[in-house]
Amino acid sequence: MRKQIYTKNDKQVIEQEFDSLAEYCEYLSYGTFNPKITSKTSTDSTRNEWSGTTTYEEAINLCLYGDYSNKFNELIELKDELDDKINEKRRTAQSVESLQGYIPHVPNYLKGFPLQMINTIYTENKNTKYVTIYFNISQLQTYTKEQFYYKGVICLSLIDHLEKLDYQVSLKLFAGSYCQNQVILTFFNLKTETERLNLRNLFFPMTNVAFLRRLHFRLREITPELEAHWSGIYGYSLKSSEIRSYLDLTNTSIIFSYPDELGIAGKNLLAEAKKAYEVLGFNNLL
Repeated sequence: MRKQIYTKNDKQVIEQEFDSLAEYCEYLSYGTFNPKITSKTSTDSTRNEWSGTTTYEEAINLCLYGDYSNKFNELIELKDELDDKINEKRRTAQSVESLQGYIPHVPNYLKGFPLQMINTIYTENKNTKYVTIYFNISQLQTYTKEQFYYKGVICLSLIDHLEKLDYQVSLKLFAGSYCQNQVILTFFNLKTETERLNLRNLFFPMTNVAFLRRLHFRLREITPELEAHWSGIYGYSLKSSEIRSYLDLTNTSIIFSYPDELGIAGKNLLAEAKKAYEVLGFNNLL
């Protein structure tokens, strides 16, 4: 874990970066509660529906070992449904004269030429590009679990498709909140550009609000720099304009920010995926 504290936009920023979910869970397990933060929302057993899991321990297990429930199978079905509709092609087909093929080339046969068959060759559209996706796990209270879930499905499907188109994709999850004069900014490096997409490992942090409301709230409870005004409310989510000012963005960066900004209502996957891709600049995918 890397941690730095600095001042930006007249606020104290506590920035932390984790290179794996295992590192993150280990850090949470050894952390000492900040005595100024008196609320313990991460372990609250009375708000299971809101928290995304029955217990804090359940959230830890899902984060470490992946989700093997029917919910993951549902993700695969939804993602397959979305993948089937993505229409950008990876290969270019071309018919050529050949020694072997699927149909005779009659003129060449009659003339006795050796290339007497027609075959199809495929040319890969090799044009490697690099993309970094920043996925915002912060939530406003007005957003539903379905919105967060659909946002994760759409993002995972996009990553999978971009890789098939020979993009190299890095994935960073982040959360940013403020309260009075302090900002807490957290990054999770969950996929490098050379790693293939691992759906089971990414399913929990990208589709379950428990990653925020159980585990990230625990991080705030054990962060010693946070002042007492973080108790109870755990801060307010940064606006998208503020998020951009804190992220180290390049022209190859994509931000999966709040669901409503992407047109995601959690009701119609295909229609909302199409809208999200348009907002992100991938107009021709659906």
